[in-house]
Amino acid sequence: MMAASGSPFEGAWEVLKMGGNMQTAMMHDLPAYMEEALNQKKKNRNDERKKKSKASKLREMIMDHEEDADVMRYYKENHPEWFHSFMSGGGE
Repeated sequence: MMAASGSPFEGAWEVLKMGGNMQTAMMHDLPAYMEEALNQKKKNRNDERKKKSKASKLREMIMDHEEDADVMRYYKENHPEWFHSFMSGGGE
C-alpha cells in the first residue's frame, strides 16, 4: 500500500530518510516539543497561582468571619433584649 503524496506518514518518512535515525526525526519536531514544554510550564505556574489565590481568599474569609463575629458578639452582649428580638424576627 502506498501513502498519498503529502501525507503525514510520507513527511515523516522523508525526515527519517534524510538523517537515517530517530534523532533527526526528533530534531525536526523540536518546535512542537518546545511549545508543549512551555505550555506545561504555563499550566503548572497558573495552577500554583490558583492554589495561592484560593488559600489567600480562604484566609480573608476567615478573618472577615472573625471580624463579623466581634460585631455580633458586641450587640448580643450589650443589647441582649434587642438582639434576641431581632434574631426572633423582630424589627422587620
